[in-house]
Amino acid sequence: MLDIIESILGKTGDGCKKTHIMYGANLSPVQLNRYLDMLIKIECIDYDNENRLYRVTRKGQDLLKAISNVTRAKADLIKSQQRVNTFITVE
Repeated sequence: MLDIIESILGKTGDGCKKTHIMYGANLSPVQLNRYLDMLIKIECIDYDNENRLYRVTRKGQDLLKAISNVTRAKADLIKSQQRVNTFITVE
């Protein structure tokens, strides 16, 4: 789920149409609508009705940074675990 939110927020940026987000995040229209509704509700994305554009809010930028930090920490943890395993593997 976090990877999908990260992808949507990353694609949306300063303004993006729904189809661009959908293809960029590789989601079906139903899936995209669910995520966009949720992100709008928690004020991470704004919708500009006049131009039909979605934009990331400041709160959305903060969420994107937090998700990126978690993703990076998870990757570091996996690398560390693999390194530890090389020391304790018995042949």
